[in-house]
Amino acid sequence: MCEPQTRQEKIAEAKQYYTESTFACLNTIKHKDSTKDMIVDARKRLRTYQLYTRAIKYYETTGCSFKEAKAFIGISD
Repeated sequence: MCEPQTRQEKIAEAKQYYTESTFACLNTIKHKDSTKDMIVDARKRLRTYQLYTRAIKYYETTGCSFKEAKAFIGISD
């Protein structure tokens, strides 16, 4: 059975995920073979990932719940 993750492990995992996703979007935008639709989609995803990264930083520094951090940043589910 898996052990529950600590808060710091969750934060580190989320930071890694959104950092890698951000770089993937940037690569799509810069790639010479990307179509216009791919670039538009990558820009939308990039903006979303940037918001989630800000929410994670707020979550880490304040000690609030992630749901509260998302609401503070302006992310609605």
